[in-house]
Amino acid sequence: MPQNEQAFILHIWREKSNGAFIWRGSLTDAHSGQKTYFQSLPGLMELIEKFLGVVPPQKGDQSK
Repeated sequence: MPQNEQAFILHIWREKSNGAFIWRGSLTDAHSGQKTYFQSLPGLMELIEKFLGVVPPQKGDQSK
């Protein structure tokens, strides 16, 4: 039976790269302790979708 809720520990920070600031961070599953790093805010969303088993919509998909 799938879990109805998830808990995560999120650490985010900005780093300077090539003269511009970028977001980096880590996402830790509070239940399993699995920690994964990301290098952008879209990367964070991809990680959350992966942890939750969500399949992101394909580009151009207008269904809801």
